[in-house]
Amino acid sequence: GYVIECEDYREEFYEGDSFHFQIILFGKLLCYFNLYMQALYALGMEGLGKYRGRFHIISVTNSRKEILLDQNGKIYMENYKIQTVKDYVKYRKQQLMHNGFEGRIRFRAPFSAKYKGELLQQFQIEAILLACARKIYVLDCLEELDLPQYKLNLENIPEIKEQKIYKDHVPRYSGRTEKKMRWEGIHGEIFLDTLTEEQLTLLLAGELIHIGRHTTFGFGRFRLF
Repeated sequence: GYVIECEDYREEFYEGDSFHFQIILFGKLLCYFNLYMQALYALGMEGLGKYRGRFHIISVTNSRKEILLDQNGKIYMENYKIQTVKDYVKYRKQQLMHNGFEGRIRFRAPFSAKYKGELLQQFQIEAILLACARKIYVLDCLEELDLPQYKLNLENIPEIKEQKIYKDHVPRYSGRTEKKMRWEGIHGEIFLDTLTEEQLTLLLAGELIHIGRHTTFGFGRFRLF
C-alpha cells in the first residue's frame, strides 16, 4: 500500500547533512498520512542508526512541490490533494505528446522479478507489462475491490530493439533477523518499437506504482522517455 523512493544510498551522515525521499501512499493508507509524519518527527527526536543521530524535518511537499509542512511545523491544508493513477497517466501522456516519445524506458532503481520461474537477468517487455498488470491487481485487492484480474493482450508485444543492462544491488539491514541483506536486481535502459495505447497506459501506471519485488523499498522504479 505504499512505496518509498530514495536513490541516496549513503550509509553515513554527519551534522548538517540532509537527504530527500518520497513516500507514495495508495488507497486507504492516505488516511494515515498524519501518523506517518508524527512517526518521522518522533524518530528524529529519538535518533536512528548506531549512534542515535537525531534529525528534524525541513519540509514536506506534495507531488507538485507545494508545501504541506514547513520546518516550523506549520501545516498547509490547502495543499493536501489526492491524485489518482488515472490522473497521473493522463498527465504523463500529455507530457510525452509534448516532448515526443522516443520509445525508451529507463529503470531508475533495480528491477527484480521472476518470469517463467526464473529471476530476470535481462529485460523482457512481456515480463514488464505482466508485472504492471499484476501490481494493479494487488492494489485492487488491498482496497478490497472485487475486480477480475487484468488480462493483458499478449498480441503485438513490441520488440526490444536495444537494451543496456547492468546488475545492481541495495544493502539493507534487517532489524528482525539482525543481519545485513543484499537485494539484487537489474538496472538499465530499453529501446522499444511502437507501443499500443493499452501498453502505453499500463507502463505509465507502472511508473507510479513500481513493479517487481521489493517495491515497498523503491525497487522497480522506471520512467518512459
